Amino acid sequence: MKLSGESLGGKAGVGLDPEMMQQYAKEIAAVASKGVQVAIVIGGGNIWRGRNNTYIDSSLSDKVGILSTTINSLILNATFNE
Repeated sequence: MKLSGESLGGKAGVGLDPEMMQQYAKEIAAVASKGVQVAIVIGGGNIWRGRNNTYIDSSLSDKVGILSTTINSLILNATFNE
């Protein structure tokens, strides 16, 4: 299952909307409860991609994207454990 990082922001499409995170967790848990193994690929929400920057090289920009993906996955995981 691919979750767009931007979709985690709900209607606003930015940040992390707790209601959207809970909705995803409910839907994923419902599928998993039927014995389906669920793999989740979660995005970083494009928090940096495409930014006009002249002071940060592409390697650091990639790291920022990786960190945002990690943050989104940690928060989604915590939502499952509520």
